[in-house]
Amino acid sequence: MIQDRLEVRLGRVEDALDKLVGKDKNLAWRKTEPTEIVCISSTTPPDQILTPMSILHSSKTFSSSQYTGLAQELVRVWPVQHDIDRICDLPASLSTHLNMLFQVPSPASQSPQLPSTQQMLQLPPPGSHPVLIAQKLLILGSLLQGALSVFPETLRDHYLQISLTVVDTASRLVTTNEDLTSSVEGIACIMMEAMIQNHAGKLHRAWITLRRAISIAQLIGLHRNQNLAPNRFIDPGTRSNSDADHMCLHMVQMDRYLSLTLGLPYSSLECPVTAAALKVQPLDRMGRLQCAIAERIMRREGEEYTKVPEIDALLRQASNEMPPQWWLIPSLDEFHRGGQYPLHEVMRICYQLSHYHLLIRLHLPCLVSGDNRHNHGKITIVHASREILSRFIAFRAWTPGAFYCRGIDYLAFIALTAMCIAHIEVRSHADASTTSFLAHTHASDRGLMECAHQILKDMKNDEIAAKLSIMMQHLLDVETDAATGVGYSAIVTNRDDTAAECGGEAVDKDDRLHIHVPYFGTIKFQRKARVATESGLERLLHPPDTAVPNAAEQLFPEWDEEWSQPLDGLDDDWTLQNINGSLFSSLFGGLDDGTVG
Repeated sequence: MIQDRLEVRLGRVEDALDKLVGKDKNLAWRKTEPTEIVCISSTTPPDQILTPMSILHSSKTFSSSQYTGLAQELVRVWPVQHDIDRICDLPASLSTHLNMLFQVPSPASQSPQLPSTQQMLQLPPPGSHPVLIAQKLLILGSLLQGALSVFPETLRDHYLQISLTVVDTASRLVTTNEDLTSSVEGIACIMMEAMIQNHAGKLHRAWITLRRAISIAQLIGLHRNQNLAPNRFIDPGTRSNSDADHMCLHMVQMDRYLSLTLGLPYSSLECPVTAAALKVQPLDRMGRLQCAIAERIMRREGEEYTKVPEIDALLRQASNEMPPQWWLIPSLDEFHRGGQYPLHEVMRICYQLSHYHLLIRLHLPCLVSGDNRHNHGKITIVHASREILSRFIAFRAWTPGAFYCRGIDYLAFIALTAMCIAHIEVRSHADASTTSFLAHTHASDRGLMECAHQILKDMKNDEIAAKLSIMMQHLLDVETDAATGVGYSAIVTNRDDTAAECGGEAVDKDDRLHIHVPYFGTIKFQRKARVATESGLERLLHPPDTAVPNAAEQLFPEWDEEWSQPLDGLDDDWTLQNINGSLFSSLFGGLDDGTVG
């Protein structure tokens, strides 16, 4: 009896101490499984402490009946051993590397040898924190997301369902519960969930999820890069190996990319670009500069065009951080044949795409300008679009896109749209130097656009690819006519049918082509009679005298808040809406009416 009373009193004291240091919230998961807790004391031998790395290299397996409470609910959706064995037999994929970026500590940073899939999918033992189990579910979901194209077609639905189930369970029970995720490991799990959503093409969901990770990071003081309290780490090994600054950099990079792509505001979390902060590896310096440049591009609304050269110089400074040959397209096929996916090559192509995307967004207002002072911007846009499309083609030959890494598909859409409009629009002005430059590169540019379009078109039964390819096809059709000497006048009309999806139609009897951009309006291209010129090339998109003088307004409709409301359940439409909003509103920004036309 005395011993029982003593244990009760000690338990009360422990509870009070936990509340005093702010741990009371995290006790919720422990109360459901009091006999399963793995306790770590100052006398525990180091080889008996369960850390993410020790769990990773453990070969012991556990059944769901050994877990209790919340942990049991999480483990219940873990696949049967037969499915795990099949997954472990798959070669290492791109997702194998990318999810390493969000593990704390990152196994990729501890050893040049990537852990095997079997090690990565080793469940933590009974009594482990639910966040560690959720982390394994998210790793499994990420691996399956990147490997679905490898499975026989008859098995894809089965493993797709496993991937969706484990990610949904981890999200529903853990990553959306701030009582469980107020730790460095919890933040890493939320970041992994955002990455999975981003790769699935759910960019707006990824943006929302990432905001949760950033909010928690700021609440616990991760952004201050100071020593965090011990209760902010689930595992002591994490505390000794974590790099708060690098973790914040990953969050800021993803946030700036999503915010710029979707036209949404970026978070208040920053990665400093001071002299002290830039004393890091060249790739990290370039990453920090890219984040700062993205912020300036998003802040420049209403600023004069004179700001563009200054930001352009910053982009050149960022590119100079890496040697010239680093900027070549990585030879991804060579690694694919060897079964290796080096993390540095994966990050290399990601940084390259980010750089060229920033170039397009910076100079986009120049695209529909008739002012010769903006020819440099037009040429820069076409060059950056070529670089993105070339890398998109190489990347998709390496990693099929029907299930994975959909963000690059949207970047390809942005690049193709910009390049297509450049070739159409340039013929509406009489600048011989720019016209000659694009005329000599038209054939190769057209080949890149057609190849990128075909890649998306070949993704069967894929809604995202279908919508993007349809929009691309209509633009390519107009560009084809324009290149062969058909003149066009463009009229933009707003429509009230907000439910309409991306689409278009050729109205043969009126010799017109209608291209509908969701939530914005319809671009009506009216064919004009052929007009012979000395060079044999006809001008196109030449507006009639009664047309609106602003070339941007002729090509694209103005933003209307009435068209900005997402449709219930149509995630892809919402994403396309935000991308179109960001892309087309950029065409109106940065130039006053006097410089366009």
